[in-house]
Amino acid sequence: MKSLKRGVLGATVAVVAVAMVFSAVGVSFAQGPLGDRGGNRGGHRGGLALVRIVTDTAAESVGMDTREFLQSAEAGQTLRDLITANGGDPAQVAADAKVEAEAQIDEALTNERITEERAAELKAELDTKIQEILDHELGQRVINARVNFGLRRIVMDVVTETTGLEAQDVRQELRDGKSLATIITENGGDVAAVKAQIISDATEQINQAVTDGKLSQEDADTLLAELDAHVDELLNFSRMSV
Repeated sequence: MKSLKRGVLGATVAVVAVAMVFSAVGVSFAQGPLGDRGGNRGGHRGGLALVRIVTDTAAESVGMDTREFLQSAEAGQTLRDLITANGGDPAQVAADAKVEAEAQIDEALTNERITEERAAELKAELDTKIQEILDHELGQRVINARVNFGLRRIVMDVVTETTGLEAQDVRQELRDGKSLATIITENGGDVAAVKAQIISDATEQINQAVTDGKLSQEDADTLLAELDAHVDELLNFSRMSV
């Protein structure tokens, strides 16, 4: 297996880590500025975006990065419990996350991505949805497996190899609002082929972790079953959809 670089995808990778940890959260937050541009009320991407805001806010409030924060969880803890255990104030996290979410809604309204009526609907749901996220129960074993198996490095390796870009150039384009799929396409790559390579490399790494005794077969099976959807989420996420 090829050696893995230490490139970081910043906020985009944080979304994937959070999406993995909260894959069963069942948040139904409406789409729009916190989801895709269509305003469909299915809410999957919008839910993940709000989860990211709450989780990143929580981690920052206790002086940790998101991965480190999630790794500190113990089985049975809720996100609210985890904040408290690390010396944070869940009420303050909720308040700060709401401010951030409202700012993103306002930005979407200014950019005419949503209507005033839609913005009002989204804001009206914030308090309830943030509390749902805070009360979501975390499982330590799956958290460790999902956050640690190295997807971020695999993705950066494959993207840079495919596009010929340096990791810092990829990160800058992500900050400019492009998705990885767009970056790959604009630089002559095939998104489907990139996805297949990422899944192949990640599968190899997961199976090797089982062989080395670092991961249970049960956790490996969970990761492998969800890998396709998580890679899609990563490749298609952009700051413009948040």
